[in-house]
Amino acid sequence: YPNTTKAVVKALIRAAMWLDENDNANRPEAVEILSRPEYVGADYDVIANSMTGTFEYEKGDKREVPDFNVFFRYNATYPYYSDAVWY
Repeated sequence: YPNTTKAVVKALIRAAMWLDENDNANRPEAVEILSRPEYVGADYDVIANSMTGTFEYEKGDKREVPDFNVFFRYNATYPYYSDAVWY
């Protein structure tokens, strides 16, 4: 199913670009979507803990970590052939 594979990879790359564009401006919206019961269903604040650039390592220890999750920057989702040979 080469067309299906191509479509899935293309969709994942587009989603990754959307998550990282404009200095992560779309991440709060992504967190809201993911927190819905029909998706992940976890508490908004729990998901936002890593997605929005501020991570709470333990209660009271919040730090700015803008690259805690990187989806497109630094070629994070680029489908390198060298990665594919693992499978």
